[in-house]
Amino acid sequence: MWSNGKQPYPWAVAPPPEMADTATYDRLYDTARAAGVAGALIVQPVNHKFDHSYTDAALQAHPEFFKGMGLLDPSLSPVAGVAVVDALHARGYVGVRFNAGAFSEHGGVASPTGQAVYARCGELGMVVGLMAFGGLPPHLGAIRKLLFASPTTKIVFDHLGFFRQPATGGLLGNDAANDETAWQEIVGLSAYPQV
Repeated sequence: MWSNGKQPYPWAVAPPPEMADTATYDRLYDTARAAGVAGALIVQPVNHKFDHSYTDAALQAHPEFFKGMGLLDPSLSPVAGVAVVDALHARGYVGVRFNAGAFSEHGGVASPTGQAVYARCGELGMVVGLMAFGGLPPHLGAIRKLLFASPTTKIVFDHLGFFRQPATGGLLGNDAANDETAWQEIVGLSAYPQV
């Protein structure tokens, strides 16, 4: 879900041209309702980066249907990151996404900011969604650190942990491969009750 790119909701990153006008929240709502879907979680799209105003508008337009998952800016300080989570929670968001790749240049997902936000999400009853586009294995140590430090925080791994690589593998047919080690690692994380 993203806007059509026009004010007051410009894109930070443009979607594919053929999809520029097809992913508005009204279109998602109408299509989903017509299909009998009872509700949807909107994960803050990269197209709007850390400007949550379009997702806010979607949640306000259809509060009985949409729930929101914000996107954490890993460059924030721990105090600023927690303040963002508190503000998202106050606006009705139910989760926060950690983009593991974006954390790489900021100390990884278990950076001081990652730890502070992860813990705060647990205190607020918010879920953390983790997207590891390049696969989970490089992030497993940091993930386990978060799981041990804040056992009440629930975590969801987007796209089954991207065990199929490259990450666009669904579009590549036989040119992509399952990473069996990554698959076993994600299955192994089921030993943690909050996963």
